[in-house]
Amino acid sequence: PAGLPSPVIFWMDSLMESIPQDKRVSQGLNGDLYFSNVVRGDARFDYICNARFLFTHTIQQKNPITIRVMTMGTSYESVPTILNETGARPVTEQIPRFMSPTGTSSSRIILRGEDLLLECIASGVPTPDIIWYKKG
Repeated sequence: PAGLPSPVIFWMDSLMESIPQDKRVSQGLNGDLYFSNVVRGDARFDYICNARFLFTHTIQQKNPITIRVMTMGTSYESVPTILNETGARPVTEQIPRFMSPTGTSSSRIILRGEDLLLECIASGVPTPDIIWYKKG
């Protein structure tokens, strides 16, 4: 039997502003916040996970999470590199990989009339573009 609906997860900062999401920063279906190609601007002291429980009309807030972004040393070997968004220092290219879903394929079974949400999160440098195709 179905239980209470799952909470709605959302991320905010200490000023109650939403954490911006784009092709590099995204939220998974499980509520986790995923970063592809972390940059210095991702560093902050107030990533706050919130859960809204629709049935009880309550919001539960977790303690703030601090993210520090460390920079690599200045010695670079001869490897393929690209410049980051500021053009200030080289960044080693990373082959794209899927963070979610894992594995080489996935499938979903759903009842007619229900909502379906598909998730695809990838990491890599430069940040990969994700394109969806439908067969048939």
